[in-house]
Amino acid sequence: MTRLIHLRGDLSGMLLFFLAFFFGLWQVVVAWKRLNGLSLTGYPDRKWASYVIGVAIIICSGAWYFSGRGHFASPDLEGFETLLVMVVGLIGASVLQCFAAELAGLLRHLFGPKDEAPEVGKTDIAPLDVSIEVGGSVVPAHYRGAATEEAMVPVLLMHDYGGTHSDADHIADHLASIGHPTYSVDLDGHGANPREIEDPAMGELLDAASHDLMDRAVTDSFAAVGIGFGGLLAIGLSSSGAAVKAIALDPPARDEAGFQDVDALREFRIRSVLSAFWRPAAGAPGGKKISLSKLVAALPVADCSAEGRHAAIVGTRERWLNDPKALTAYSAQCTMFDPILLRGTHLTLPSDESSLEVISGVLE
Repeated sequence: MTRLIHLRGDLSGMLLFFLAFFFGLWQVVVAWKRLNGLSLTGYPDRKWASYVIGVAIIICSGAWYFSGRGHFASPDLEGFETLLVMVVGLIGASVLQCFAAELAGLLRHLFGPKDEAPEVGKTDIAPLDVSIEVGGSVVPAHYRGAATEEAMVPVLLMHDYGGTHSDADHIADHLASIGHPTYSVDLDGHGANPREIEDPAMGELLDAASHDLMDRAVTDSFAAVGIGFGGLLAIGLSSSGAAVKAIALDPPARDEAGFQDVDALREFRIRSVLSAFWRPAAGAPGGKKISLSKLVAALPVADCSAEGRHAAIVGTRERWLNDPKALTAYSAQCTMFDPILLRGTHLTLPSDESSLEVISGVLE
């Protein structure tokens, strides 16, 4: 080993150079690939600021190292030593990038503009606490009756992976205020639902919830609205003919093989992504956890192209969780319509006024 690593030359200088060089390169990659979760400036509004910062760091680090006396070729490091220092610099710069991105995200959260939920659709109707029996388990749910005399098609609401039924409260309030009875329940493996995920399509749960909804609304049909993974379930209900209409809010796009085609780092910070990866939120049999990617891959690809099927996908214009092109390609597989693309992110879309207007329009 001593023959391979001579430790000659400016070892610390080269290490600092590679740290700065790769840190600057990270800023360029983050802006280029739209990895908002790793951004120091906040994509997409300040994308060019990331480019400028990254290029400036790269140029300054190169100018400092190659023009400084005693840094370069005096004597230079051996080839193997240079590679070793380069690898250490890349790892160090990646760790620094993650730490700096977390810090920048925290500062933006504390001191940046706060997004307030719109008051559209607020109603004084309190949800009714109900429960359904599914496979020997009692699952709590919320039912909201219509606030108008003329009730419209009732709606079954499904939250996103890792969430609870309360994530859809804003949609439920809006729909109830314009005449749609709503029913929301924690999905299997989530929230207060004691059931574990044995069937990724959650057919038994959704069948029981939809029948209870129709009984309470005194009708023989219903529509389904889902957020994220819940959107995939809503599309599945339309594909099977159970729901007369389905609306999916930014569901994970799926490729031709059925696997999710999304990039979480476009919206979520590294800590959130790692937390979701190492500690998935959904409970599976045996006390185990099941990740979103495995759930998505296990779902059959829905086909709503048959006559009488009506499914609509609402996504975002920017490349956040989904790439609009990927979402459009997925929509072509499972629905007859192109996705409706709105401003916002995956997290803000469910409570956005434009989304509520689209949902209302599709349900009419």
